[in-house]
Amino acid sequence: MSLLFESIHVFNGYPLRLEFHQKRMDISRKSIFGISNPLSLFDFFNKRELPKQGSYKYRIIYGDKIEHIESEKYTVKQLQKFKIVEDNMIEYPFKFLNRENINSLYEKKGECSEIIIVKNGEITDTSIANLAFFDGEKWLSPQTSLLQGTYREFLLKNKQIKLQKIFVSDLQKMKCFTYFNAMNDANFNEPCLVKNIVF
Repeated sequence: MSLLFESIHVFNGYPLRLEFHQKRMDISRKSIFGISNPLSLFDFFNKRELPKQGSYKYRIIYGDKIEHIESEKYTVKQLQKFKIVEDNMIEYPFKFLNRENINSLYEKKGECSEIIIVKNGEITDTSIANLAFFDGEKWLSPQTSLLQGTYREFLLKNKQIKLQKIFVSDLQKMKCFTYFNAMNDANFNEPCLVKNIVF
C-alpha cells in the first residue's frame, strides 16, 4: 500500500487551513489503515520553528505514522495552456505518494503547461489542482473531481464555489476558469480564459 502525503502551505510562519489537512489525514488513515487515533498536525507544527517570512511548502509523508518531512521555499506556479487528456479508469480518492497514473497522463501535455483530466466525458482536475469554472453568474467546481482538495473544501465551506457536474461539452458555455490547491489560491480576479484549453 502506498504511503500518503499532505502538502501544507506555511505563510509568514503560519500553517494555512491546517484543520482541513487534519480532517483529510484522519479520514485517509482510518479508511486505508483502519487507524482512528489521530496524528496531530497542530502539535507537529507547534513544536517546530517555522520560517517567519515568505511561502514554504511542508510535505508530510505518512502512513500509520509520519515517515518523512520535507520543506522548501515555494514560488507560485503560473500555468498558461491546458491540454484535455482522457482516462475513463483513473482513480485518485486519497492523496497517495504513488501518482504513476496521473504522471503518465501529465506526459501527454505536449507544449501545454498542464493537463485537465476528463473521465467519461466529465471534467475532473488538473494533475496538481482542483478547478472552478465561471458560467457568468457563479463559480462551479466539478462534482466528479478525483481528489477532494483541502482548499476546495475551504472554498465550499465559505460558499465561494458550488459543486456541479461539468462535461467537456459544457466548456463552450463557460466564461473562464481558475485552478487551486493548498499552495496556490484560486484567482477569481484574473482567471484563465477558456480558450487556453487545448483539445
